[in-house]
Amino acid sequence: MASALSRFNVPKMVGLRQKPPCAAAAPKLAVFLSSQCAPVFRALKTQLLMQASIRFFCLFLAICCASLGPQRAAAQATLTSDDFFQRGNEAFLEGDLRSAADFYTEALALEPAHASARFNRGVAYFKRNQWSRASDDFDLYLRDHKDDPEANAYRGQTAYQLQNFSEAVHYYSKALETPGNDSLRIDRGLAHFATHNLEAALQDFREAARVAPANIEAWLGYGNTLREMGDPANALPCYEKAYDLRPADPRPIFNMGIALFNLNKYEEAIERFDQTLRLNSRYAKALAHRAGCFFYLDRFAEAAADAHRALNLAPNLPEAYHVIGLLEINDGHLELAERIFSEALEFSPDNSELLAGRALARQKLRKFEDAREDADAAIAYRPSNGEAYFIRASVRKATQDDLGACADYQKANTYGYRPFADMDGTVFCEGLSDSLEAKKDGREHLCVDRVTRRSGRRATTRPPGPPPQRPVGR
Repeated sequence: MASALSRFNVPKMVGLRQKPPCAAAAPKLAVFLSSQCAPVFRALKTQLLMQASIRFFCLFLAICCASLGPQRAAAQATLTSDDFFQRGNEAFLEGDLRSAADFYTEALALEPAHASARFNRGVAYFKRNQWSRASDDFDLYLRDHKDDPEANAYRGQTAYQLQNFSEAVHYYSKALETPGNDSLRIDRGLAHFATHNLEAALQDFREAARVAPANIEAWLGYGNTLREMGDPANALPCYEKAYDLRPADPRPIFNMGIALFNLNKYEEAIERFDQTLRLNSRYAKALAHRAGCFFYLDRFAEAAADAHRALNLAPNLPEAYHVIGLLEINDGHLELAERIFSEALEFSPDNSELLAGRALARQKLRKFEDAREDADAAIAYRPSNGEAYFIRASVRKATQDDLGACADYQKANTYGYRPFADMDGTVFCEGLSDSLEAKKDGREHLCVDRVTRRSGRRATTRPPGPPPQRPVGR
């Protein structure tokens, strides 16, 4: 009853006395009162009649609602699962997804095998970002309709949102078995990318770009995969194609900046990040990466300003913390830098750049075991992280693992990471190669001589330790 009556706003009558004037007034005042108060009495009578009418209306409405309750329940009891299903569809089309899901639930309560209600409820949950509920519905639906491409596509998307990327690949692949679903190659490519299966991701994005050359997402995915594989030079044309398709979208320009950054073309990268920020002044990642460019150009004040501005826009942005940590390393505040990277890793534990940054701080603190562990994790999360290979090489060199150091230096070079003097990488590996050859021929003393001449250092019984290094990182 309360819910029915609550729809109506019954006005309260104001300005009335709670009691009528006193009836025991002096007789001589009766004529005066009757003449002077008559209008008041008439108004009072009218107001009382109105109040009584309103009360009567409310009572009548309550009686009607009470009598309609059983009728409504009886009518609802006669509704079939298809009736609820149709009501769910009507609510869905009106954008009332919650009510739609409720109606589909009523249909399934009456008929658990109602496949269309199950499918539509899954879609309603999906559109409300209720990934687990949607996943459950599509699982049940697919038991009897395992080849339905649309259901497999939705199931793949729910798996992707739940970060079950291998599962997402499976369902996207099932959907792609049906011709005409080539756009799903982009989704499967993203899932492959998330599992670091870059070759498979590249194949999907390349095919998607071939089939639908006007799809900007295909070109962005294609470029990102090439860049992640250590080929930023060939990623640039993909980003340029994406930019031609949609010049007002800041993402192609931003990714051009990242590729140029990876190529150590910092000034050109800054131009792209500037252009990105003109399109979107609140693009926090563009600020953070521009800060990285400023850092490598020794423009430390500008790097700090951009990094902090990025954090104001996105308080947990890993790229911004990475630059701030490197700035602290550059200032010699190694323990503070280690704490900054550790705090950032609490909310982004699988970030390869943050792990590499902390590895660098720990390497300089001579915490070699911890530094090696961080570098290993950074490489595991992103196998193309040249900085992590370089830092691990430095740790291996300091702990006299010369062969491992040489292999890591070569990996760093493979991924375009050449931040320091050539003496730290190529010359060291050449000297090590000479040493191995000399051992075979019994000429070990010649190797020590050759390394000394190349590095300009005094001969020692083992290769020289790492020289003072400028902090680096993406």
